[in-house]
Amino acid sequence: VHKNSTSYRDNAKPYAIENGKKAIEEALIRRNEKGSVAISNDTSCANFYTVRFNIENYAKVSVIIPTKNLTEVTNTCLSSIFNLTDYPNYEVILINNNSDEQAFFEMVDKWKEAEPHRFRCVEDNGSFNFARLMNNAAKISDGEFLLLLNNDTEVTKADWMAAMLEQAQRKSIGAVGVKLLFPNKTIQHAGVIIGLGGIAGHSFVGAEENADVYRDSIKIIKNYSAVTAACLMVRKSVFDEVNGFDEAFAVDFNDVDFCLKLKDRGYNNIYLPHVTLIHYESISRGHPHKTKESFNRHLKEINLFKERWQKYIDHDPCYNPNLSLTYGDFSIKT
Repeated sequence: VHKNSTSYRDNAKPYAIENGKKAIEEALIRRNEKGSVAISNDTSCANFYTVRFNIENYAKVSVIIPTKNLTEVTNTCLSSIFNLTDYPNYEVILINNNSDEQAFFEMVDKWKEAEPHRFRCVEDNGSFNFARLMNNAAKISDGEFLLLLNNDTEVTKADWMAAMLEQAQRKSIGAVGVKLLFPNKTIQHAGVIIGLGGIAGHSFVGAEENADVYRDSIKIIKNYSAVTAACLMVRKSVFDEVNGFDEAFAVDFNDVDFCLKLKDRGYNNIYLPHVTLIHYESISRGHPHKTKESFNRHLKEINLFKERWQKYIDHDPCYNPNLSLTYGDFSIKT
C-alpha cells in the first residue's frame, strides 16, 4: 500500500470513482430502471454511491398512525407531516384506540378543519393490538401505498415520503425502512438483525447518527431481512398478498414477522439512511414487562416467533454468520 493507491485512500484515483458511477448508471439502463446516481461527498468515509429512482406515478400514500391520547406527542407528529412533506398526494389516517382526553378530541377537530381532504380520524376501541389496528386501517385506506407510522415520531426532511416511495414502487422491494434517531440524535433504528439477542434486534443502537462503522453501514442503502414498522412503507397490493400483519403478535415482533413473510415471498426489505425521523421510542405503550399480563404476552409472542422463524434466527441471510449476535455493531463473533 502506498499513498497514491486506492487501497490507501479512495480518492487517490478520481477516474476510478467516476467509472464506478458509470457502471451503476449502465446497470440501471440494462434493468430498465430510471434513476440518477450520486457520489458521496462525505470525506470522512469511503466513497459510495446513492441511487435515487424516478417516481413513475405519484400515487396516493396512506399514512396510518395509531394512538391513544398523548395529544402533544401526536400533534408534533402530525404537524411535522403536514408542515414539511413535499409529496403531493397523501392522506393521514389517525386510529383512535380508546382515547379519553378532551385535549385529544380538540386536536382531532383542529386537524379536520385544517386538512379536510388529507386527514381523518377513525375509531378502533378494542384492546390494544398493533397488528389489528394496522390491518383495519389498511382496509379503509385509499392509497396504493401504505406508510405505517408511530405517533411518537417526528419528520425532519421534506422529501421523506417521496424518497421512501422511490423504493417502494419497485417490484423487487417489500418493506422500506428508514433511519430513526433518539432525541439525542443517536441511532434507534438502522435495520433489524434476525437472531440478535436470541430473537431480533436493531443494529447500531446508540451509535452517533453518522458514525463510521462497519463499511459505513449506517450511511448506505442496505438490504435487511426486516425493518421496524415505526416508519415503514409498502405497496398495498404487497401488504394484502401476505395478508397484512399477524394479529397473534399484538405488540411485539409483528413488524419483523411481516417483513419475514415478505422475504419468504422473494421481496427485498430495504433501509434508507437518507430518510431520517426522530423517534421518541415507547412513549406510547411503555415497557413490555410493566405488568404480569404484559410480560406473559411478551413471552407468548417470543415463543411464537421462534416457532415460526427459527430458520432466520439461526441464519439471517442479510447478516454475516461470523458477526456477533450479542452486540448489534457488526463486531466479530467471539
